[in-house]
Amino acid sequence: MQIDNGEARDEDKRFDVKECRRRIILVCGMHRSGTSALAHAVHLQGAVLPKHLMPAQQDNPQGFWESIPIVHFNNKLLANAGRTWDDPRPIESTWWQQPGKRLARIDQASKLLQAEYPEGELLVLKDPRFSRLLPIWLDACKDVALTPSVLLCCRHPMEVAASLSVRNSIDIQQVQLLWLSYMLEAEKASRNYPRAIVHYDQFVTDWRNMLLQTYDAIGLESLTLTGVIADQIDTVLLSSQRHHQISVDILLGESRMSPLIKEAYIAFLTQPMPSNDVFDRLYNRLIDAWLTITAANLSFQKPKKNDVPKAEKMLRKTKQTPASLPPRTTHSQVPRTPHTAYPAYPA
Repeated sequence: MQIDNGEARDEDKRFDVKECRRRIILVCGMHRSGTSALAHAVHLQGAVLPKHLMPAQQDNPQGFWESIPIVHFNNKLLANAGRTWDDPRPIESTWWQQPGKRLARIDQASKLLQAEYPEGELLVLKDPRFSRLLPIWLDACKDVALTPSVLLCCRHPMEVAASLSVRNSIDIQQVQLLWLSYMLEAEKASRNYPRAIVHYDQFVTDWRNMLLQTYDAIGLESLTLTGVIADQIDTVLLSSQRHHQISVDILLGESRMSPLIKEAYIAFLTQPMPSNDVFDRLYNRLIDAWLTITAANLSFQKPKKNDVPKAEKMLRKTKQTPASLPPRTTHSQVPRTPHTAYPAYPA
């Protein structure tokens, strides 16, 4: 098994935001992490949505704010790589490195972008699956002269686990492997682009300050914090109660959660964001765990029922290297403007 998230190519030079006139904000992150609420808020701030929106459903009554054809295409890409949205295994490098097929995938993604966004200067496109497929979409943006920025939604992994347990009956071991794959792969692929980490709890309790920080990080200045638009965002975030709210200290003391996911979550919380080396070490530890499982099974087909517990066991054995993480930054240390707390919007 060879692992590669597709980012190591000649396009690794830092993307120049001045190259293209139109801009697109790609919203990604693990499922149930606030991506829908964030995409909705960015749209209310003036960003254009795709033409063919997925309709709201019972588990997301305010809407997904996703493009139907693009979600279908992402599912097709994952299936072609032998994966599904809930399969945490890394995508093998042989899939990323197929020259003709890679270019064909980028071409299809480019055509979808053109079809879904015939007009607009600032666009927003959301799909949690982008987290695992970002290299394709970042290349496609370049092909159609769109300047991409990436917003990576980060939510407490135990809150994600609680939400997915209710919606999809996925157990906590599988969720933490999914969380690690989505978050670490998206972080790695987006390094050379304008980006921001959007923390779910800060967003739903103080969206004004969170969006100010986010827009500043990606080089956008137009932001409305009062008036009708702000009232609409308030309403969006008040539309549903937050059912799963768990502190960082509970995560750190939870025996079912691996050391790796605890360290990864703290790294994403840390401000300023840790160096690439920190995330590289975390990502490599995740890959090492999967490589061990692969070697033990002598194959890499659809994961067996006991593969997730095996991978979880390997994650528990991974040891933090000395000084691999910066000092922990608690929520109380993160600068924020005092404001009314808003209950969560379903992700």
